[in-house]
Order: sequence, then structure tokens, then C-alpha cells
Amino acid sequence: MDDTSLFVLGGIALVAVLARIAVLYMRHQQRDAKVDAARRRPKPSASEPKDAAGEKARPLPAWHAATVYVLAPLIPALLALLYLGTKHPDSMLRWNLTQMTLGVFRVSYAEGMLDPDSWGSPDLVYYHDGLTTTVSVERWGRHYALKNNGKVDASNGDDMPTQINVAAYPLLLHSAGPTDLDVAVIGFGSGVSVGTSLQFPVRRVDVIELERSIPEAARFFEDINHLDYRLDHWPFVEMDRLSIINDDGRNYLASTTQQYDVIISEPSNPWITGVSDLFTVDHWRITKQRLRPGGIYCQWVQLYELSPGNIKTIYRTFASQFEHVLVLSADDRSSDTVMLGSDQPIQLDLAHVQSLFEPVACQSDDAAGHCHCETDPETGEVINPTCPSRIAVELERAHIFGPYDVFARTLLVSRDEVMAYTQIEHRRRGTETSLFGLITEDRWVPDVGSTNAGPCEAPDCRRDDAILNTDDNARIEFNAPNDLIGFSRYENYLSTIYSEEWPYGHPMPALANFGEGDAAARNYAELAMSLIAHGRYGWAGDFIERSQRAGRARETAVALEVLTHLLTAENEPAVHIEPPIPGPEMDRDTARQLTDGFDAVRDAVDEHAYGAALIAMENIPAPLRLHSGPGMRFLYSFLLYKAADGSYAQYRAAIEHLEDLVRTDPDYVLRHPEVYYFLARSHDAEGNYSQALRAMRAYVEARLVPINNDADEVPEPPPGEAPTTDAEGESDKTEHEAHG
Repeated sequence: MDDTSLFVLGGIALVAVLARIAVLYMRHQQRDAKVDAARRRPKPSASEPKDAAGEKARPLPAWHAATVYVLAPLIPALLALLYLGTKHPDSMLRWNLTQMTLGVFRVSYAEGMLDPDSWGSPDLVYYHDGLTTTVSVERWGRHYALKNNGKVDASNGDDMPTQINVAAYPLLLHSAGPTDLDVAVIGFGSGVSVGTSLQFPVRRVDVIELERSIPEAARFFEDINHLDYRLDHWPFVEMDRLSIINDDGRNYLASTTQQYDVIISEPSNPWITGVSDLFTVDHWRITKQRLRPGGIYCQWVQLYELSPGNIKTIYRTFASQFEHVLVLSADDRSSDTVMLGSDQPIQLDLAHVQSLFEPVACQSDDAAGHCHCETDPETGEVINPTCPSRIAVELERAHIFGPYDVFARTLLVSRDEVMAYTQIEHRRRGTETSLFGLITEDRWVPDVGSTNAGPCEAPDCRRDDAILNTDDNARIEFNAPNDLIGFSRYENYLSTIYSEEWPYGHPMPALANFGEGDAAARNYAELAMSLIAHGRYGWAGDFIERSQRAGRARETAVALEVLTHLLTAENEPAVHIEPPIPGPEMDRDTARQLTDGFDAVRDAVDEHAYGAALIAMENIPAPLRLHSGPGMRFLYSFLLYKAADGSYAQYRAAIEHLEDLVRTDPDYVLRHPEVYYFLARSHDAEGNYSQALRAMRAYVEARLVPINNDADEVPEPPPGEAPTTDAEGESDKTEHEAHG
């Protein structure tokens, strides 16, 4: 229903209300007039005219004439004025819809949302008061965010890895898939998860969406969700293999007889009213019956703005209904996690997953243009006989460049690990007296954040199972909103899960089909490098050792050197300081200023006084410093890194200058691979582990002598290895916060 229709209906309602008020007022006045007249008037004579009730006829009061002849004609004019006054989006008489959908109930972001100088004002490109929720889409430059009742539930920024991987993980790891699988998706959102599912060769995808305006709002994500918007009415999207069902996800799965191989559930946050019903024992007990044997139920679970106790409740509730459970992070050290549950073991099968990343042959009639054969106009030879598979192209958007990146994201690899983690540890801290001092009891203090990996010996320690979330106790529905207020108490909990001391999630027990001999050595080494890219240095060392025992592969040496250089600076390469190159147009005085400044820098470097060297370098005017050859640019970047001393801002500055040097002067970098070393170390200091791996691997590859001096054995770096940068969204999805 458009704004005009709403206005007309509102006008009719207003007229009806005013008319009803006028009628009631008239009746009230007439009744009071009758009573007053009966008290004052003398007994009427027989000759006086009377009305039908036998009373003396009286003329209508003046207010009645004013109502009929003045107020009534003004109503249409007032309505027209109201319409014109609220039609313009910036009118003072109109609700500010952007302010109405800020979502300030999220205390962690409320201050920034209310401060226009902090976040700025977005463009509201879509707004609709639906039957079940108010749906809006905001645009911040190139960043789009879809909101339900003010809560961002999807975006084209840092939500992308989660939206893609929540669909990709179960389809990649299903033992019989993904070909000809039947998939159900609870919630349409931006349509990205739906579109990702359709990039796999599944048989059908059924999307269950309660709010009919969501698919329409997702039209703003058409360039990233792969969906075809062919209709101007529900369901808006029309595609082969896709059905959109207007129903409540829980009710549909509870009532349908349709069986699925994969069910994907990525609802809103569990502290949103009604959403917690999708995180209960009762829901999962019913919906798992809609899975075929070997089917996988996929559930998104957040780690932000939830207490460790409530996280454990959700995890344990899920694990209570599935015999086999696997938990993965949605991205590198992300605060979004993906739980997979099945009645059969969920293996990290390298051979199976790797087959989905294999290049595909080009097609001369590829209408979609994914892998269209291109020929040389002179020779007629095909330039691109193969292309990356659709699955590989899709997963690159989620920072997945091969199966090893999936396997490196394990957090919990079995149901037993989930059950061990989701206990609540209590420590006895003396005694306390109650009931007027008559009863003395032990005082037990819970530690909801404990990983339960350390000793817990009676009688001073005990561990109890986390309480399950059920329809009857509604534990998450009532407890989770409290975490929105006390979010600051658990801000650092994410670092516990991604710390080197995290006792769970080692991928080895779940691995399968890694080969034997040299092939196994190569595969274990590649997995080690993916673990480095995810900050799992300890596990990476384990797989390097396993690679060394399995066979002989060049990747083993690469992985070992990469890890060694990132863990220690003992083998830091020497930096060859090159004198600046004055430009031909530089006058003598300026050239002397440059030379004198460089001499001061070199003297400080010789004394290892890097702070003083940086000051001397920055005393050289920036135009001279940045336009006197690549050697000076590298030296400045090197000093930024060496003098950073924990300053994240300085590490970021070093990264910026080094990446610019790599981009603009590749010949210099080819002669000086140490540029990659310091770029990697700067990224590592910032916690950018995937970028650190890429840069350090480039450094090692540039200087490592091939085994047997056989250049043919030197592999090219994996395609698409370079990381990407996402636009920032409302929720920080990573462990690392902004440093200043």
C-alpha cells in the first residue's frame, strides 16, 4: 500500500472520528438543554406549538450552525494542508524515518548512532511498515544495510562472508552433495545466502520468509545476490530451482512433509522478540525430522553482545539434538559462528571439497558469461581453456580461496567438544549464612567464561551443564536482552576463543582424504599456511611437523620459513640504504637539503636509533622524501615499522606506504624482496594475519632455493590469495578493534 492510499484512509478515518465526536457533543448539549429548560420554563399553555415529544420547539443553538457551516467545510482543506505539509521528506511535520529506525536499543552503538558527527546521516532508500516488522534499507555511500525494526540484519559490507559461508559450509561438507540436494533457507534477508545456494548444483532451494516486504527490499542487493527480479509483486524474484514461501520458518518446518538435505537458518539476533524461538530444543527437535539421513542443519550463532553463559546455552541446546556437531567461524577470527549438526559424522574431506574448486572448461555458448571461451584473433587459439568454478568465484567473496581456508576455521570439531565447552565452572569461595544466621552454606561463584580445560577438583570446584533453552523456560528470550545492557562485561571474550590457549577445534580429528607421502606433505603444509592466515600459529606448527613426517614437499619449507619469520625477528633481512635520487629539475639548495637530511637519517640508522632516524626523515619535506626514488620511500616505510613500538597507527602508516611501493614500483620490489618481509611484519603486528601470510610467503618464495634446483617444481602462488577489504558495517565482525 503506497503513501497516497494510506493518506486517503487516514483522512476518511479522521473525518469519521470528527463526525462521531460532533454527534456525541450535540447529543450531550441537547440533553443538558432539556434539563435546564425543564427547570426554568413555566407550564406551557395549550396554544403554544410543541414538537413530536410534546415539548416546546426551540431553534438550533449557534454552535450547531458553526459546526455544520464552518468546521465541516474546513476538514478537506485541513487534510489537503496536512498532506502537502508532510509529503516532502524534509518537512518538519513528517516523521524522520531514519531516526525512527536507528536501533538505539543496541547500547553498544547508541552513542555513535545519535551523534551525527560520528556516523553521519545515511540515505533511506527503502522503508515499509510490514505486517510483522518495519523494513528499511539505508545507503552509506556504496554500503547498503537492510534493517528490521532498526536492527541491521544484512549488508553488502562486512556481513558478506557470513551471508555466503552460512550457505556454503553445509553444501561443501555434505558427504553426498552438493549435486541434486534439496535446500531450505529460513529467512530471505539480503538474498545473498539464497543466491550462494544457487551457485551450487543443488536441485531446489525453498526460502521461507514471513515478511513479504523483505524480498522487495533485497532488490537493492541485486548486484551481489545473483537473483533475478522479474516481478513487481510478491515474490518479486522468479528463478529456476527457487521457491519463496510466505510463512513462519518454524511453523513451516513443523508442518511440512517435505524432506531436505540441508536446512540453513540465519535469523536475526536471539535477543529480538520472537527470534529466540528458533534457538530452542523444541524447534531443533522438530526441524531435524525434516532432514534426510546424512542431512545437515546449519545454524548461525553470534558471539557479540551475548554473555558467555548464553552462548554456551545456545551451543549446548543445539548439540543436545544432533549426534554430530561442527562449529566454524564465518570469517577470519569473526564474531559470527556457524554450527553444523547431523546424524552422521561431518568430515573435512579434502578430496571431496577440492573437487568443487577444480577449474572448469570454457564454454563457447556460456550465456551467463562465467567462463566464455576467448580466442586469439590472429591464431584462433583459445586463450582461456579453463576458468575457476562458480563455487570458487563465489567463495572468494567470503575470503575462501580453497578447501584449506574452510578447514582452518574450526572452533569445535565434535559434539563431545561442544559438551565439554558448554559447562559452567563454579569455584567455592568460603561460606555464607542465611535464614537469620541459622543456616550456613558454601558460597559458589560461577565462571561462565571458563573454557573448562583446566583442573577442577572437588570439593572446591564443580562443573554444571549449561541450562538448555526451551519453549517453556524461554531462557534466551529473557536473558539475552540483558546482554545488550551489560555488553561491556564480555567485550574481550572473543579473544579467549581465538587465543593460542583455546583448547578446542584442532582440525586434525575431522580431516579425511589428505593423501599419502609427498601429496600428504604438500596438503598438510598448505593447511598450515591457511592456519597462519587465520592467526592459528600453534596449530600451523603442528601441521608443519606432520608435513615433514609425511613426505617431501617444497611447500613444507615455505610454510616453515613463513611461520618462523612471523614468530621471531631474529632473521630480519638487512636493509640496503640507497642514497636519494634528486630530480633533474631540483635546484642546488634543495638538493643539498635532501642530501643533508639523508645523511642525518643514515647516521641514526647506523646507531640503531630508529626513532631519531624517523624524526630526521620526517624533517625532510614530504615532496622531497616521496619523490626522490623508491629507495627513500622504502627507507621511510622501514623506519615507520622499526620505530612503531606498539603504535598501531604507525604500523598502519607503514603498511600504506609499503603497499603503495609494491603497487607502483614492482621492479624495485623484485630486486628488494625484503619489502614483503616488513610489509608482512607490519600486518602481523596489526593482527591482519591473512595479509601477513601473503606478504611473507611472497618474501620466502622470492628467496627460497627450489628443491633439486628444479625450477619446474616451483608452484605459482594460489590464485586469488590477495585479501580484500570490506566496507564497515554496524557490527564489528572481527576480534580486532580499531586501534589509535
